[in-house]
Amino acid sequence: MIRLAFLLGILASPALAAPAGPATIDGVTPVEVIRRGEIIAEAQLNPLPIPVNRAQTVLRMGDVVGRQARRDLAPGQPIRTYDVQAPEAVKRGEIVTMVLAHGGMIVAAQGRAMETGSIGDTIRVQNTVSQRIVYGAIAEDGTILIAPVAAPKLPARLTALN
Repeated sequence: MIRLAFLLGILASPALAAPAGPATIDGVTPVEVIRRGEIIAEAQLNPLPIPVNRAQTVLRMGDVVGRQARRDLAPGQPIRTYDVQAPEAVKRGEIVTMVLAHGGMIVAAQGRAMETGSIGDTIRVQNTVSQRIVYGAIAEDGTILIAPVAAPKLPARLTALN
């Protein structure tokens, strides 16, 4: 009899009660249509609980605010990693300032962006005077930072003269 009471007590415990539902994470969904290319603001988003087993690519609020929509985003649909990107800092065809800093010397020139990119991306840029293509990283202010090229090795007979 004691065993039966003990067994019924265990079965009635809240720990063994039927689960309330699948575990969820807080994803986000737009409250209005967000157009492709638009920078996403927090006021345009609404939290949305999403089952963990379906949330592998779903983003949270902090991952979306300030990013740029890659496509039109519909209300009620979770925002996924491939729906947003870092905002474009430079657009293809745009005139930019290229900066090369090496040692104490800084050289700046005008160039045309051959690719679209975000801050930190390395893109191709064409010098508008020489028409040469160089690669540089996009800085926060939109300038293109060109890495200095290593000096060529001089023959031993020339380095002995120095």
